[in-house]
Formats: sequence, C-alpha cells, structure tokens
Amino acid sequence: KLFLSELEERMSYFSEETTMLGDIFIKYGRHFVIYSQYINKYDKILELVKENRTRNLDFNRFLEEQSRNPDLQMQTFEAFQIMPIQRVPRYELLLQNLLKNTRSHHPDFNKITEALVMIKQTAQKINSSKNENENSTKMWEIQNLLGDLISLIKPHRKFIMEGDMSVLSRRGLVKAHGYLFNDCLLLILNRKRSMFRESTAIRDTDLIGFLELANVEGITQLPPEKNKPDMQYGIRLNFLERTIYCYFSDEIKKKTWLAELLRFMNEAIDNANVLNKNSNLRKKFKEGRKDTDVLPEKEN
Repeated sequence: KLFLSELEERMSYFSEETTMLGDIFIKYGRHFVIYSQYINKYDKILELVKENRTRNLDFNRFLEEQSRNPDLQMQTFEAFQIMPIQRVPRYELLLQNLLKNTRSHHPDFNKITEALVMIKQTAQKINSSKNENENSTKMWEIQNLLGDLISLIKPHRKFIMEGDMSVLSRRGLVKAHGYLFNDCLLLILNRKRSMFRESTAIRDTDLIGFLELANVEGITQLPPEKNKPDMQYGIRLNFLERTIYCYFSDEIKKKTWLAELLRFMNEAIDNANVLNKNSNLRKKFKEGRKDTDVLPEKEN
C-alpha cells in the first residue's frame, strides 16, 4: 500500500522533465522478495482449490458466480491466483520500458537503472528460493520412500535428476529407477508404487546401490550388444566398491545421464580432495606444534 500510494502521489503531479519514479522502486524493491513465500506454495494452493472445487459444490458454485462478476472484470479465481507470481516480472518490464523512454540526462535515468538492477536481483532470488523449495520437497519425497533404509537428507545434498533404466545384475537385466544427487547415486528396482500405501515403500531387497560419486574411478560408454535390443545404449560406472552397468531406452537419455554423472562426479571428487587436503593440513599443523612454539615466561 505504501509503495502504491507513493507512486500515485508522484503521478498526481507528473512532469515529463522532473518527475522521478526510480527512487521509489529502490526504496521498496528489496521487499518484493516476500513474494517467494507465496510462489513456493502456489502449486499446493492450486491443488487445494481444485480439490475443493470437486468436493464442495457450494464453493465451486460461488467461484463460478464470481467469475461472471463485472466488478471483478469477469476474471476467474485462478486468474487472480497467478497475479502475485507475475508481479515482479511485470515490474522488471515496466522499468525496462521506463529506461528505454527516458533520456540519459534526465534526473531519473540513473535511479531507474539502479532500480532495474535491483528488481532483476530480486527476481533471481525469488526463482532461487522456488528452486530450493522444490528441491527440498523432492528430497523429502524420496526420503519417505526410503524410510529408515538410508539417511538421505544432508545439508549439502541436492536432487539433480531421476529416470528409468535397466541395470545388469546376477539375474540378468533388471528394470531400475535411478536418482542422481550432487554427491551420490541411488539405484532401486523399478516396482509399481503408490504414494498412499506404506507397504509400497522401498525395501532393502529393492536397493541396487547407494553409491558416492567421489568413489567413481571411471565412466565408460558401452558398445551396443548384438541381438539384444535392451542393451544398445549403455554405460559402465566403475566405483571403488563395485562396477555398475546401466542401459537406457535411447541415445538421448544415455547422453543426458552420462553428462550429468561426469559433471557431478568431477565436482564430488574435487570437493573430496579439498576436504582431504584441509584434513591433512590440520593434521600436519597439529603434529608440527611443539612446546617451544609457546613463548617462555620472562625471568624476573
């Protein structure tokens, strides 16, 4: 309200030569990050509205009636729901247009430029918050499937991707599902599961492997196997503890997994090397300290 009232006050005595708006955006721009709280819950809100439309006929009837209300510009409830999400991007477009139509010697030019940079940064923070929230939700979904089998949640761990594949086992080729994280790979048997049944949680017999990417010694593309259509697009993962053979349904999926595995394998190895180096330095420092390193007390 304060933001709007200040804009309206400035526009009430608008002058093309002297009126400034950029400073108002600078004053309130950082507060717009609060929209992230709504955006992070937007999908759940949509689901709840859709669910209640189906279950509650009175609620659905009320929303339908309001969508025909001229005072609301014949807008649906869902149209109003998305407006907060569009707010910051629209501010960015507004400032871009203001800057485009403001002369460089105008007193507001530098302020509009500064405001535009700030709004762009705010939009990036909102998007980053949304991505982090979605990643956290996904991590907990997988953890709930795992139950007590594996402690998946770690402060540094991020979900990267998932997908179906086949894995070579002692019983032959088995259908599997892979979850790639920034530091590890989880492979499970691909059974049909329902999120509403506890009995469908992953069992220890479903677990193919939970492997740290820092322990990968190499990744190799496999040549197609003759007369074996399910073994045309494969890769071999050489871990310290074991070797995994993964096969995908097409070349694109294989290359996507290969690229992401290589990317995060290198990152995990680099991080492990840094930790080991720091650990060795601390060890050497501790071993190298002597009593003579402490200054002796002065003699009286």
